[in-house]
Amino acid sequence: MELHKKWTSEGRPRGEQFESFRLYKYAKRLFRKKQRKMVRKTEENDFKELSEASEIDYIKFWKYLNRRRKKKTSTNVLTTNDGRTISNPEEIADLWANYYEKLLTPEENTNFNDDFREYIDIEVSDITKNSLAEFDDIFQDAITLKEIEDVLTVLPNNKAAGDDGITYEHIKYSGDILAAKLLILYNKIIELEYIPRQFKLGIKIPIPKGGKSCASKFDDHRGITLLCTFNKIFENLVLNRLQNKIRCRPHPLQGAYQAERAGLTTSFIIDESTKHCCEENASSARNIKRNIVTHTSKSRNIKNLKNMAV
Repeated sequence: MELHKKWTSEGRPRGEQFESFRLYKYAKRLFRKKQRKMVRKTEENDFKELSEASEIDYIKFWKYLNRRRKKKTSTNVLTTNDGRTISNPEEIADLWANYYEKLLTPEENTNFNDDFREYIDIEVSDITKNSLAEFDDIFQDAITLKEIEDVLTVLPNNKAAGDDGITYEHIKYSGDILAAKLLILYNKIIELEYIPRQFKLGIKIPIPKGGKSCASKFDDHRGITLLCTFNKIFENLVLNRLQNKIRCRPHPLQGAYQAERAGLTTSFIIDESTKHCCEENASSARNIKRNIVTHTSKSRNIKNLKNMAV
């Protein structure tokens, strides 16, 4: 506080050459660091109290979750492509439903290459057949309770629920009773080879793109889908089984869906490699052109010498 007053009294100078600015910024960084440390410590203690309680106090539980949720302002106005402004929530919901229904409904394209379509259909069919034969042994052994517990321990908090209204916190703090029921459910799904209809339902949420885009415009949104929580846990179980198989591991050069890697980095590498190849090709082209010019000059000199000799 004293450093801030001193910095303010000197006219709020900016730059590392000013001692008051430098000391104030250093003290501010230390304060923020300690503040974040205390917040993490408080959160860990709160989660520990909730997980160790023999009977969860639901009032305390939801009070804590609601306190952590950030309040965000949202717009209740939507501008359609034809310039109409909609403010009625039911009309806005209908517009989004029609938009995503149209977006996800395949349309026949008369200009499509039929030969290419046939080629793609054959390739997809072959991949499907090979995949069915290759991964039949993934669930040769039944799912164990430990596998479910391993997935539950790494589930994140503060994630929105799907159509069923169940969050990760509901399942994590339900203890061994629910885990045992999930074990029966998932093994039955594998045995019967049937995915429950509830697993296939989701809530489509339009999210403003941010930046310079306008939140009230119809096209300046991207959609996310909130899926059933039980389905996502089952998908994690399948993923863990797949990752334990050597032939299912991604290629070392793949950037997406790997720890400490990103698709953006891979894109930069490809871009740099492409530019390097273009520069190498340009250099090779210049060398070829230089050799042609040199050869032409020599040919002309030889011809001139012949003419002089004649």
